[in-house]
Amino acid sequence: MIYFLLCFLLMMVIYTYKIFRYQSIWESIPVVATSTGTLPRTGITIIVAARNEELYIGELLNACMRQNYPKELYEVIIIDDHSTDRTASIIQSYVEKFSNIRYVSLAEYTHLYPPTLAFKKLALTIGVKLSKHHLIVCTDADCVVPENWLAIYDQTYQQQQWQFIVAPVRLITSYNSVDIFQSLDFLTLQGITGAAVANQLHAMCNGANLAFTKQAFERVNGYEGIDHIPSGDDLLLMHKIVSAYPKQYGYIKSGDAIVDTHAPKTWKDLFQQRIRWASKTGHYQDKSITSTLILVFLINLCFVILAFCSLFAFKWFTFFCLLLFAKVLIEYPFIEAVARFFQRNRYLKFFPIMQVPHIFYTVSAGMLGKLKHYQWKGRTIPTK
Repeated sequence: MIYFLLCFLLMMVIYTYKIFRYQSIWESIPVVATSTGTLPRTGITIIVAARNEELYIGELLNACMRQNYPKELYEVIIIDDHSTDRTASIIQSYVEKFSNIRYVSLAEYTHLYPPTLAFKKLALTIGVKLSKHHLIVCTDADCVVPENWLAIYDQTYQQQQWQFIVAPVRLITSYNSVDIFQSLDFLTLQGITGAAVANQLHAMCNGANLAFTKQAFERVNGYEGIDHIPSGDDLLLMHKIVSAYPKQYGYIKSGDAIVDTHAPKTWKDLFQQRIRWASKTGHYQDKSITSTLILVFLINLCFVILAFCSLFAFKWFTFFCLLLFAKVLIEYPFIEAVARFFQRNRYLKFFPIMQVPHIFYTVSAGMLGKLKHYQWKGRTIPTK
């Protein structure tokens, strides 16, 4: 058992270095704002794949139409992925009012492509083909975008000419246990994403808020080679584009760029989402992110093992508590810095309390992401 503890301590040392590095980078990223002196020039196509989103699609389209950006410079393409609710009719009502909103039925295109479970990838592929602008900006149908969202993308693209742009995402949550838990977990992911991309340590992103050029998408042949994988429409595409355009990607740290997305409502929904995220990790080509994910999984697994051993000897419970306390001390400054940017400081007092359930959740989601299928949007998707 002594060798187990030594390995555990070694991993904690490496983990501490990584977290401190992420924190240092995150805090060094300059916060930018939309400049009134920047003349809008970039043609932008917003692409959204929607399936059974009658509760939220109107909210998103309203936000898209409130953009502080010239209407002639952007369009919104909504691809309806076989919705069985009122999603299609709601979108059509907006099409009648706004000339720069386009409705596309995925069902009209599926016969042109091989059978697939990667419906969102197919929807986005069709959206890019139909787009008339150079910069493709993606979000999800259950999101709300800020008024200067396109303006900050335009400003960033004019200044940097990045081929892939990552931007921040924030959960719309209340004050119940599942929302507090996933908010803290999501803040950590967002902080690591921002730091990793800003310093180009490894490629990370969230499909609720990203952009890429049409040129880059076409150069890497879109999702070709990864189109058999049900998930990964965001990160796996980013890996392809970053491989083709090294160093030509970056992160927007700006309140004007934060997209709010509705969080899963129940523990079951949250778990299904995280299993979906975990299911694509085996397809990552970026070894640096893979090694980090393995390290995080192994550390949490070690905590689970210590918790089990604590049932048989009090000394193991002592080790468990001491290492857990160390983990809180290591992570708290980082998540506090991230929470400050996202204005989610109210959840920080729950951070120590949520550590134990988060450990077991991380291990369970990581294992189930490799061992079974998951449910998403009314579909049963295999993880392999």
